[in-house]
Amino acid sequence: MSTPHWSLLAFLLLLGAALRVAYLDVPPIEFHPTRQYRSALIARAQSTAALEALTPIERGNAAAMGQAQAQIEPEIIEPVAAWLYDLTGREDLRLPRALSILGWLLAASCAGWLLVLGGVPMMWAGLATGLTLFLPYTIEASRAFMPDPWMTGLTMAALALGLRDHKAPSMGGLIARLLVAAAAIYLKPMAGFYIAPAWLALDVSRYGVMRGVLRSGLLLAVAAAPAGWHYYSIITSGSAITDRRFFPELWPQARFWAGWLDMTVRVLGWGGLLAALMGLALKRGALPRLLIGACVGHVAVGLTFSHHMHTHDYYSLPLIPIAAAAGALAAELIARRLGLARVATAILTGIAIVALAYPSNPLRVYGDIDRARQSAADYTRIGEVTSHSPLVLSLDGAYGYPLAYHAGVTTSQLPLSIDRAIDATVAGSLRSTVLNRSARYFVGTLQPELDADPWLRAWLDQRRLLVDLGGSPVQWRYVVYDLSASAGLDDGPTAPGTSSTDAPPIGFVDAPPPQVPITVGADPVIVQGWALDDVGLAGVEVMLTTASGDRTLGRVTREGNRPDVAAAFPAMPDLDRALWRFFVWPDDRAVAPATLTFVARDLRGQRTVLGTRELR
Repeated sequence: MSTPHWSLLAFLLLLGAALRVAYLDVPPIEFHPTRQYRSALIARAQSTAALEALTPIERGNAAAMGQAQAQIEPEIIEPVAAWLYDLTGREDLRLPRALSILGWLLAASCAGWLLVLGGVPMMWAGLATGLTLFLPYTIEASRAFMPDPWMTGLTMAALALGLRDHKAPSMGGLIARLLVAAAAIYLKPMAGFYIAPAWLALDVSRYGVMRGVLRSGLLLAVAAAPAGWHYYSIITSGSAITDRRFFPELWPQARFWAGWLDMTVRVLGWGGLLAALMGLALKRGALPRLLIGACVGHVAVGLTFSHHMHTHDYYSLPLIPIAAAAGALAAELIARRLGLARVATAILTGIAIVALAYPSNPLRVYGDIDRARQSAADYTRIGEVTSHSPLVLSLDGAYGYPLAYHAGVTTSQLPLSIDRAIDATVAGSLRSTVLNRSARYFVGTLQPELDADPWLRAWLDQRRLLVDLGGSPVQWRYVVYDLSASAGLDDGPTAPGTSSTDAPPIGFVDAPPPQVPITVGADPVIVQGWALDDVGLAGVEVMLTTASGDRTLGRVTREGNRPDVAAAFPAMPDLDRALWRFFVWPDDRAVAPATLTFVARDLRGQRTVLGTRELR
């Protein structure tokens, strides 16, 4: 192989790495955050450096959330990430994500190596590598903090080593083949689905049906033994790892096949899918047999994990380098038959141009960067508002994982609408789940999910303890409710009881908590409380104190009752208007820093200071 050809491969790999390092500091909220933040929580709990940087209550929450994660695949990438945190002295999600990039570079290299082993010119091997690197879907997927990029890389290495051992058998090649396959399967068992039929196709073609089946079966049994022992151990220990994973009842449904096709097109594109099918149909030899076997394995993965295959696009991730190799075979065959010897150079040049142009349109490959940063900031704000509580009931689109990570809280997630649709028992138990779980705060980060449950929406409205809100009251990004029924009653002003004496007003400022300053940003901030008077409440005024003096900022809006307040003072008038709210709007940032004083005044002019909050 000539030096220019190696230079081409090195250039493609360096360019692919550079594209993946860009925006690596953006929180990984845009790409399957449930899966990524599960690993992040486990790694944090295992890292001394990460835990030492947290407050004591956050440290306890981190340990609790790490221990709460049910074991699925063997934990490999998480301890490695924790080791990197300790090595560098700080927690940094860029480190494990950079490791995932290396795994994908291995997959891209092996896609090209397969073609070289198959006797295809290096230029076309470079095409397979380039397609694996530069398909838009792969940029974000290949740097995710999850085992799939490395599983794909090791799977492709096992396929390439299997092809090399098929062409030139040796004891060293056999051992290398077994070790790499064992690592891939141990990392994630789906790897075995791709490796088994691919190796079987090679061994049957070389040794015949009986010997080929026996040989490949023995090799796969040895390679799968470590993973088999792991899953046998956790299943016999009572783990529910196999629950709600296999749904053969989906097979006859059209939506299953349509969803699977949609996931495939999402990762490959129609062009990539058609090129791969063409290459597998037109070419003959050991390499096409290997690739067809791997595709059969992909079908087996889809039928086994049917729910995930038609709803989770990353389950099709290993198909990308396989399809890239098949597509390069088709391009080589067509170019050779048409006598277009230089078409490969043109194609690779086009790939390079497109790759270089990606950063000018980051939304296409990196997701919504601003939204990811805003979501992380929202989660951090929620942690401040809840004082990093270990008792948070969440309705989060990512099942509470990024919320727990960025807010530093312990979450108990309510089932989403898709969970209730899949399992009727989950829907039926929602009310008892809410009422029986011990929680101080409710956090919702997906408005359609909360609106989809009328009972939960009504239950929260009856509480009326809205602590914080991101966005506008009509369309919000998150809401935080204080679920403590006694909030403001135990530590508020002394109540006059129910006598008819002309006492001053009573009340309290519930939210935000006194220790959390009001930071004026792009969204309105809710200040909320309650007020009553034995004769009648004239209103609640907001006084603004700045360096230049005092002035009245406005009056609060009084609306709705507070069941806990009504139970404490049943004889008070205006119980249906005990709740008050005041919005600090973005325009008010011009007066910061300042102090807001909330003053209740009754019909006879008596005044009571309900509380103060700092405005920054």
